[in-house]
Order: sequence, then C-alpha cells, then structure tokens
Amino acid sequence: MSHIAEGGSATLDNPFGHKQELKKKFGFFSMLGVSFVIIGTWTTIGSSMNIALPSGGPVAMMYGLVVAGIGTLAAAMSLAELASIYPTNGAQYEWTAALASPKYQRPVSYVCGWVVTASWWALAAVGPSLLATLVIALIQLLNEGYVFRKWHQFLVFSATEITAGLINAFGTPLLPLLGKGACWNDGTAWLLGLLQGGLSFTAFDAVAHLVEEMPHPRRDCPRTMVLSIVLGLITGLIFQICVLFSVQDIDEIISSSFGPFVVILEQATKSKGAAAGMTCVLIIIIYCSIAEVVTSSSRLTAAFARQGGVPFSSTFAHVNKRLDLPLNSMLLTNSMVIIFGLIYLGASSAFNAIVSSCVVGLNISYLIPILVLMARGRAILPRGEFSLGRWGYPVNITACLFLTFTIILFLLPSNPHPAAVDMNYAVVAVGIVLIFATVYWCVYGHRFYETPTIHIVDLVLDDGLVKTDRQLDETKHEPATNTI
Repeated sequence: MSHIAEGGSATLDNPFGHKQELKKKFGFFSMLGVSFVIIGTWTTIGSSMNIALPSGGPVAMMYGLVVAGIGTLAAAMSLAELASIYPTNGAQYEWTAALASPKYQRPVSYVCGWVVTASWWALAAVGPSLLATLVIALIQLLNEGYVFRKWHQFLVFSATEITAGLINAFGTPLLPLLGKGACWNDGTAWLLGLLQGGLSFTAFDAVAHLVEEMPHPRRDCPRTMVLSIVLGLITGLIFQICVLFSVQDIDEIISSSFGPFVVILEQATKSKGAAAGMTCVLIIIIYCSIAEVVTSSSRLTAAFARQGGVPFSSTFAHVNKRLDLPLNSMLLTNSMVIIFGLIYLGASSAFNAIVSSCVVGLNISYLIPILVLMARGRAILPRGEFSLGRWGYPVNITACLFLTFTIILFLLPSNPHPAAVDMNYAVVAVGIVLIFATVYWCVYGHRFYETPTIHIVDLVLDDGLVKTDRQLDETKHEPATNTI
C-alpha cells in the first residue's frame, strides 16, 4: 500500500498526499453544526444529572462545567493549531507522526491511531444508549404499567444505530444539514461531580476527521473546533441554570432508574404530556448526533486503514464512490456498536466501562500529540492559519494538565469501597484495546503499518525560496518562523 495513493498529490490542504476520493461537501457553518451537535453539551448535562447531583450537587455542576470548558478549550486550541497546519482525517495519530522524531514516529503514531479509533467506536455506542434510555423513560412516563426488560432497550439501541447507518449510506447529502456518591469525602465527591463537565465537551475532534471533505480545511477546521467549545460552554451554562431552577425533588432525580432529565421536565411542567413533548425534541437532537458520530468514526477508521493500521486494511480503506463514503468502515463502526449493545445485555457494568473508556481514550489521543510537540519543542512547528504564538506553551501546558487530571478522574470507581458491580472497568476496556493492538502489531502490523509522512508543497520560506514535495523528517524541519 503506497502512502500517496495513485492519483494523490500533496498540497497545503493535503500535506500527507492522500488521494482525494470524497466530495467537498462540508462548509464552515455545516461543520460548526456537526461539531456542536456531536459534542452535545445540553443532552449530556440533562442525561447525567443523577451522577453529578449526589457528587457535589449544583455547585459542582456549575463550576465543573466552567472548569471543564476552559480546560477543554485549551486542548481544542492546541489541536486546532495542528489541524491548521496538517489537515487530515487521521488527525491525532497523523499529527503525532508529523511531530515525533523518526525513531518514534511509527510506534507512537500506531498506538495513538488505535486509541483514537477504538475510542470513536465506543463513542458511537454512547448516543444510541442515551437515546434508548430516553425512549424507555418516555414509555415509563406514559405507561405506568410498563415492565422494563433489558432486551427492550437493546432493540431501540440497535434500531437507532442501524437507521443511522442507513442515513450515512443513502442520505449523504443530508449529513451537512443534520449539523445545521455519598460514601466519598466531600472534596473527592466534588471532584467526581466535575466529571459531568468533562463529559459535556467530549469529541471536539469530530470535525478534524472530516477535513478531507471541507473546501477550506486549514481555515475552517480550527475555527469550528474552538467555536464549538465556546458555544457549548455559553449555551450549556444557560441551559444548566434553567434546568437547576426547575428541579423540585433532587432525591427523585437521583433515584430515577431512567432518564433523570424526563423527571426534571415532569417536575417543572407538572404535565406528562409537556414532558413527553420536550423529551421528543431531545431525542431528535440526540439522533442527529448519532448519525454524525457514525460519519466521523467511519472517516477516521478508513484513514487509519489506509495506513495499514487495522486488520483487512485494504477492505476498510475502500471508498464507495457511488455513495460517497467509506462504506466498509461505516459498517465496521455499526457492527462494533451492536457488539457493545450485546455486551450490555450480558453485563451493564461492562458496557458502562466501554462508555467511560471512550472519554479516557479520546483524552489520551488528545494528550499524545500535545506532549510530543512540547517534548520536541514548539520551534519545530510551522506557522498555520491558526497559531497560538506566544501563548503556545501556556495553552499546551494547561491542556496537558487538564487532560491528565480528567483521565485519572474517569478511572476512579463511584465509591471508595466498591463491590464488583461498582468497579470502574474503564481501565480494563482501554487495556483490552492496547493488548489487541500489540498482538496485531507483533503478528501483522509491523509489516503492513505505514508511518504517515508529510509531503509539503509550495512551502514559502523566509528567504524567499520555495521547496516542493518535501518529506518532513528530523533533518528537514524548519523553525517556527517559517510560514505556510
């Protein structure tokens, strides 16, 4: 498999020289909508209140959202700078390869690729799970005699993912439109309450995996990454304040088996009909997010496959020109989500570990390229259309501290003396991915995985010279004064 596919050519908008196979269909506003919908600050706030309220209460929720918003904004700005220089669907793992020294490019980018790809597969299961939970809560609200069974939720979960796949496969033109505990001590419980804020800004890298379908990726991708966090923080605060003022009985919300947000709506409106109607609006928003997550995940999977990073790479890297999408990679994402749903039927704690691990994995994938950049020194970084300039190191350091902190928090159990059912198995889920990636590397990956390689054309240097088709390696990095 050649790194630059037949018909591919390196440009500033395509520095890795990947063959352009997908149409340029995502403009700035559609991408901003896609990013905002996928992050889903509102839906996360509403659906996770039964976690945050007993762990620090409303104060932790308010301050947690602000702290998480600022920390995530630092991470988004750090990665947006890289996206403006190296726009590519592979994003984190390709940026890591571009920044790392030749000695470590291949193994570090491979590990990062597996972490981010598997995390997006897990993330794709979060939306259907949340939607299925709301649908069950809606049924319970309208039918007091309803008896819940796990397989009911699995059916809704599976139907949601299947229809999202159908929209991606046969409704490609529609995709841009869809975007338009008490046992802890008080201090630790307050910190655990911050997790809701961390959940509320997950997956801001969504647009970075769609840049090859953007007409102006170096300009629009960084802006949408940063603006989606800013909009999520502002609107999320307004939404959260309104919701908290609507709460009448905190204990009822905490103890609700399904859909704490449905309980809040019923308390606020005093009407089952009104609560049902508002829940339906939320379900529609979540469904749009599910379809877009499948889109981003399929593009990322196909990008990693074209480097030989996954088994049967040539199959999953293939792009269906008629449908204008990597169909096989999309089907792989759908299949992984259904498998996760089957795991829920066997053990909900195992499924919860998969959901939690997606946040841990994504944060690790954000952390790796930022750490590599800081280890090598920001002087290796050419200047793109979005540059942090003198604020580079402070922003990068803030991002690293925040990401490391939240990774640790997301691995903690819900109480200090957990039984087997209370354990946080997210670390196990992450470990399984790393073990599989290691085994695949030893058996096949070391032969087939190709390190992403930069080929920069028309690079204008300060001395007025132009170097073309330049492979970026240890001896050919230009200082930060270079401009792209």
